[in-house]
Formats: sequence, structure tokens, C-alpha cells
Amino acid sequence: KVLTYQTRSYQPALAKAEPPHQIEYKFSQKWESLTCPFTEEIRCPRDASHVLKRMCAQTTEDITANCREKCSKQLRCGHPCPRRCSEACPERCVQQVEFRCLQNSDHQVKGPCCDGAEKASRLCRAATEFNCIRIPDHTVKGPCCDGAEQLG
Repeated sequence: KVLTYQTRSYQPALAKAEPPHQIEYKFSQKWESLTCPFTEEIRCPRDASHVLKRMCAQTTEDITANCREKCSKQLRCGHPCPRRCSEACPERCVQQVEFRCLQNSDHQVKGPCCDGAEKASRLCRAATEFNCIRIPDHTVKGPCCDGAEQLG
């Protein structure tokens, strides 16, 4: 019987405390050109529910720095972070929300969460009837945000 494979111990350079990994390889292969096939599952330090795969030659920091799972943090406004775990959470929330117009509470205005009702109200385009400031008992129709000053 001719042996075509041999087994050799591989001590991971990055984890001296680990036991050596046993690698089976062909006699014709050069030991120096082989990559250890050992892998392990590790938990992301930012979110333990994210399970990542680390190969023998990779550091834990390299793997966790590139976690591609969805971020589980909440922004200050309470909305979920829209980015990946390894990315910094945004300072401003851009999720579209409905605001009640500050000029006319019957109007609803959509805008980014970070803008708030005041800024969103300036974008209100709901058709509104205004009293004319030049001619008494005369009304003018126009977008809510334009106000009577601009339409009179």
C-alpha cells in the first residue's frame, strides 16, 4: 500500500493557547503553501446574536470589524439603526415619518424623522384657503406652507 497523504500538526500563530490543528495533505504538496482549513464560530462583541465564522489565520478583531449583520441598536429617536453592525450608527435619522402640520393640524406632512414637525410643516403643500390681506372678505387658495402673506 502506497501512502499518498500525511498528517502534520499545525500550531496557529495567532492563538498559541489552542491545540495544534491536524492537517492532512498530499506528499506532493509543499507544507509552506498550505492554509489551515480550521474554522470556528465566534460571537460579535457588539451583538452576541451575530455568529461569525473565523478561519485559523484570521484574528477575531479582523472578523468582528467586518460584521455584515444588521445593526440591532436604536437611534436616539427610537428608530432602528439602518446600517450594518460594523458601521457607525448615523447621527440623524432619515426614516420617513408623518408629522402633523403646525400651521393646520388637519394636514399631514411626510419628512425625515430628523427634520421634526417644524421643518416638515414648511413643506406642507395641502390646498388651503386664506383670507386675502389686501381685499376684505376675499379668499385666496394656495399651498399651506405659502401662507396668507405670500398669496394676498
